Amino acid sequence: MWKFIAAAVAAFVLLVAIFYPMINEQTTSPCAALERRFLSVAIAESPPEEALAVQLARKLLDLGKGKIARQLVRRDNPDIPAVITCYQYYWHSMFDRQWLLRTGTRMIAR
Repeated sequence: MWKFIAAAVAAFVLLVAIFYPMINEQTTSPCAALERRFLSVAIAESPPEEALAVQLARKLLDLGKGKIARQLVRRDNPDIPAVITCYQYYWHSMFDRQWLLRTGTRMIAR
């Protein structure tokens, strides 16, 4: 009985880990969710004078639908599938917003 409960809890945690980013960011892929998460954090942390630049970036990323994040994480981690890296970066950003800003800015600046 305990094995069944442990397996059910593990399955639930796995499903949440997989689907939460896409549900929370209202996207269809983890890389698109990562893009939206980056923009949300950037908008929240940016000074008011950068608001126009951030809004323009949002429009560009809406056109990308995850392609930009996929290319950036693939360049950052070429040996790991981009989808897995997008999930990893998304969940890391949930606990460390500043890390996401530093990492995203560094990846874009390359």
